Amino acid sequence: MSDKIHAFTPVFIKLLKGPVEYLEKSTWEKLVQYRSELTGFLQQLGLTLVLDEQDGYAYIKHSITEEDTTGVSWAQRRSLTYDESVMLVLLRDMMAEFEVGEATHRELIKNAGK
Repeated sequence: MSDKIHAFTPVFIKLLKGPVEYLEKSTWEKLVQYRSELTGFLQQLGLTLVLDEQDGYAYIKHSITEEDTTGVSWAQRRSLTYDESVMLVLLRDMMAEFEVGEATHRELIKNAGK
């Protein structure tokens, strides 16, 4: 076993914690730089790198194959309350309206009071 730490390790750790956005400049640059090495490493773990350079985000997801019968998943599942479900539906609706509208900004920002 090699004691060498891969150059993409900090990016991998950030991706395990959640999505990475282009706003995190140093992490984003390393992610783009080491994309192929990171993709190969993730495939060995049964994961896939999803990288959208145009919209500026990246995350990892579990690669599900038809012959995968282990039932093991990297994602933790939990039930949502009714209020959480309604809020997510409303947020998705706002995002859809934002995407089809003539937006001058890259980010959708909503205030809780409006």
